[in-house]
Amino acid sequence: MPFLPDVTVVVPTFNRPRFLAALLEYFSTRPVTFKIIVSDGSSPEVQEQNRQTAGKYPGIVDYRASRYGPDFGSAIERIGKDIKAITTEFAVFCADDDLLMPEGVQAAVEFLRGHPDFVAAHGNYFGASRPNPDTLNLAVTYASQPLDMGRPLQRLLALCTRYQSIFYAVQRTPDLIGSFPAGAVTAAHFLELSHAFVLVCRGKLMTLPIPYFIRNEHLGSHPQYDHNPMYFVIKSGQEYLEELLRFRDDLSRALTEFKDDGTDWRQIIDLGYFVFLARCLDPVNFRVNLMTKGVISQAELDELTRRSSVSNEIPVPVEALTPHLKPVALHGWPALY
Repeated sequence: MPFLPDVTVVVPTFNRPRFLAALLEYFSTRPVTFKIIVSDGSSPEVQEQNRQTAGKYPGIVDYRASRYGPDFGSAIERIGKDIKAITTEFAVFCADDDLLMPEGVQAAVEFLRGHPDFVAAHGNYFGASRPNPDTLNLAVTYASQPLDMGRPLQRLLALCTRYQSIFYAVQRTPDLIGSFPAGAVTAAHFLELSHAFVLVCRGKLMTLPIPYFIRNEHLGSHPQYDHNPMYFVIKSGQEYLEELLRFRDDLSRALTEFKDDGTDWRQIIDLGYFVFLARCLDPVNFRVNLMTKGVISQAELDELTRRSSVSNEIPVPVEALTPHLKPVALHGWPALY
C-alpha cells in the first residue's frame, strides 16, 4: 500500500489493548499508511499485550512505553515526551478508541503543502455508537468552519465563539510540538484549551469538506472529569482561579517565544477565554461589547455572528463511512453502551 513518508500518527493509550489492536488493524487495511508512534502508559501486563500487538507491524509502529499515573496531567507529560521523537514534516493525534481516516490525512497534508500560512488542516468528524448489537448509529460530531482570518485575535475569537476541538487535526510538526501543553497547568479544562489557543495563534486552520474522523462514542471513551468551567468553579473556585492564572501565563510565554514582536498575547488569551466562557451564557452580547470598545471591527463582529450560526449538517452519505467500520467490526467496535 502507498506509504506517506512525511506523516506520523501519535496514538496515546492507557489500559485499552482491545481498542489499540482494532485501531492498528484498521490502519493496516487502508489504501495508504504512515508511521505510527504508540505512547503507552498502561499497566505492565497491558503494556506487554500492546508490545506484542505493535510487533505485528514492523517498520510502521514505533512502540514507546513508560509508566506514569492514570491522571490526565500524567498522560500529558508522557505524550509530551514521546512527540519529541517525531521526525516527519507533519503529525496528527488519534485516540486509541477512534478511527482517523488515512485518506483524510492525505488530503490534509496535500492542502498544507500548498498553503504555507496554514499550520493545520482537518475535515468533518462523526460519532459512532452501538446502543444494541444490531444497531449502529452515526451522527455529525464536529463540522467546524475554517479559521482562516489574518489576525490571531480574529482566529481565536472565531474558535471560542463556537468552540470545537482541533486537537486531532493534521499539524505541521513544529506547530504540534510548540502548541502542546508544557507548562504548570494540570486541569483538563485548561489543558485542552491550551493546545487550541496556541495553535490558532500560530497560524490558520483549514476544515476540508471531507469525512476525516470517526469517534467511538462508548460510555468509557471519555475520562471522568468535566470540561465545563462552571462545574470547575462550583467544585473549587480557588483552584479554578489559580489554574486560570497559570493558563494565561503559560500560553503568553509560549506565544512570546514563538513570536516576540510586541504583541500583547496575555490580552489576546484573556479575550479568547472570556468569549469561550460567554458561549455558556449569551455570546452575542459579549461580542457586541468587544466591537463597541474598538477591540474588533463591525465587519469582524458580523463574521463571528455568521460563523456561530452555521449548521452542523453536512452532505456525506453513511455509505461513505461504512468501509472504514468493516475492518474493526470483529473487535466489537464501537463498544456497546
